[in-house]
Amino acid sequence: MNIAILGTRGIPNKYGGYERLAELLAIGLAKRGHKITVYNAHNHPYQQSVWKNIDIIHVEDTEFRLGSLGRFIYNYDCVKNLREKNFDIILQLDYTTLSLFGFLFPKDVPVVTLVDAMSGKLVKHSKLMQQYLPIAEKLAVKRSNLIITDTQTVKNQIQKKYNKEAVYIPFGAEKIERFDKDFLNDYQLKPFEFNMLNAEITPENKLEVILDGVVQADIKTQFLVVGNHSSHYAYHLREKYKNIKNISFLGAIYDNGKLNSLRHYSNICFQSNFSYSANLFLLNAMAAGALIVANENLVNKELLGDDAFYFNDSFDVAKHLIKLKKGMPEVDAIISNNLHKVATQFNWNRVIDEYEWHFQQEVKKHVKELQMEQTER
Repeated sequence: MNIAILGTRGIPNKYGGYERLAELLAIGLAKRGHKITVYNAHNHPYQQSVWKNIDIIHVEDTEFRLGSLGRFIYNYDCVKNLREKNFDIILQLDYTTLSLFGFLFPKDVPVVTLVDAMSGKLVKHSKLMQQYLPIAEKLAVKRSNLIITDTQTVKNQIQKKYNKEAVYIPFGAEKIERFDKDFLNDYQLKPFEFNMLNAEITPENKLEVILDGVVQADIKTQFLVVGNHSSHYAYHLREKYKNIKNISFLGAIYDNGKLNSLRHYSNICFQSNFSYSANLFLLNAMAAGALIVANENLVNKELLGDDAFYFNDSFDVAKHLIKLKKGMPEVDAIISNNLHKVATQFNWNRVIDEYEWHFQQEVKKHVKELQMEQTER
């Protein structure tokens, strides 16, 4: 199949969840012999036209100058370019500023869309964009041949809201063979003697709930914040906690080996996704053998069940920081259960199998419909 992937800033991943999903799907499907094209922003660090046998098309992205309007223009130009190609199927990931142009997709090419929870998108945008986003979701569902979602919660919401069946394909994680203990020396860390948070540094994730909990716990254990800290909100956090000696902002770490080593050798790995699914962060922490403390929402409960500890406020965070230690029997049992889940339920080979199968079914269905139309004529 000739597959187009759009709705991201591009690959290799230098940004976040959608880009990581695009990267792993593109690599996996290309290894299976499919022709893959990914649309990248023109200012993406990777400037070559091919990466790991994946075609890259760079399109100008003016979001850095025009904000959300720039993203609309970027996605319009992606769709305009896509119309000139001969793809068998289109996968759109972040539909937020893309679904408005769904009417421009080639009529003879099936469109598959990933739909995740709306609440996080609402929080992170201006009031005008917040009013538009429910429309974007409606357009994405209406103009897609197939809807994929990574949580049962959202699948049920789509069925109830739009009376349309969605396919549930949870994200995956990779089996980790080894961890680099020596990497800890770069930050003067000792195994299991630090706690951490790995998240997108954005207001909707309410990171201050966790960091306030660190302050309230009043312990000397080092606390690492891993995530891109170049935004205004990240600057606000660094200023607010600059006098708290045990809180360190490391910035983003895109080397998965290093990031997984931090997760594995941490005492507690906090998962903060108050507003929407951040399953890739969560699954990677599970695969790394991390002790997870997650905010209590439906998405996290769905994946983790009883195999994590939860918090609702900074007092819960402080309590867990004081009480929880790796090596406790109940903690080791939880970690073992999560590793088993990754091995049996949440692995990338299964994810790619399912995406590939559904893509093939949609292409077959579309070809059959076109043949019937021609016969009727």
